[in-house]
Amino acid sequence: MSEPKRYISKIARNAQLFSLQELRDDHLGPSEYECLHFIRKKNGLTHDELSKMMQIDKSAVTRIITNLENKGYVTRTVSESDRRCKHIYLTPEAWDIRTTSQSVETVFYDWLFEGLDAEEEAQFMKTLTKLYLRSKEERLQQFIHVAGKQTPEQL
Repeated sequence: MSEPKRYISKIARNAQLFSLQELRDDHLGPSEYECLHFIRKKNGLTHDELSKMMQIDKSAVTRIITNLENKGYVTRTVSESDRRCKHIYLTPEAWDIRTTSQSVETVFYDWLFEGLDAEEEAQFMKTLTKLYLRSKEERLQQFIHVAGKQTPEQL
């Protein structure tokens, strides 16, 4: 992987580590934060839906949800249409964490951007926006253009 590509991953990882450090009082791990993020996107989703979104098995989702429920961040309700199915909802405490985690990330990225002048920041944001929109469109198309491609090492 080329340096710029690795740097994007490393910056995101550093932001995540900073957030975890600053939010450790919430006693949540990375997978629990990720889980809350997906539930926020679709409050009331099922274990099956969450398993597919997080790309982990159902038993792992059940463990994470049980922990989050014990910590008071989610509730589960039995589906009216299928009694075997449970819907997962965020509690007000979980919504508060979102605000806090966004604030922490803002602090990190504001600090990071302090090193750029206005012109550098504008050019970077133009390029980053282009890459983000392209990646989002590909995700929405189920990665049809990149799935199965070989890395240079495999060729």
